Amino acid sequence: MQGFNLLKSIARLPRTSFGGFNLVQRSFAAVDSPLTALPADISTLITPKKVLVFSKKSCPYCEATKDFFDERDVDYEVIMTDKLGITNEHKDQLFKLTGGKTFPRIFIGQTSVGGFTDMIRLSDKGTLKDVFAKEEIEYNAE
Repeated sequence: MQGFNLLKSIARLPRTSFGGFNLVQRSFAAVDSPLTALPADISTLITPKKVLVFSKKSCPYCEATKDFFDERDVDYEVIMTDKLGITNEHKDQLFKLTGGKTFPRIFIGQTSVGGFTDMIRLSDKGTLKDVFAKEEIEYNAE
């Protein structure tokens, strides 16, 4: 499988003009989280058979992650951490769970795959599909 290219991915997104600004239009299988605040224990959000993306606004790697999943028809839930009031304690929890401090933080079922570049490395090695299979989540690697 050829590597995922962040810049190509972002450049391919359809755009529309509104008030002199170019806006990206997205069509994806994402579900915005119904949460109004982050729970004290973030690990309670990580459940089997669900792809979960901890994201932030204005994050190109977060957008590329969503695009990656969209291209493969993967259903996923997006947790907008900045919108939900992420605290330093939450960030520490994510670090303990994933080993990273950047965004996005991606969970396939109960398996942390790290961030976007970590996930792409797994995809390029051909092992990302194994994580999806282990977690019993549908994934189209093509």
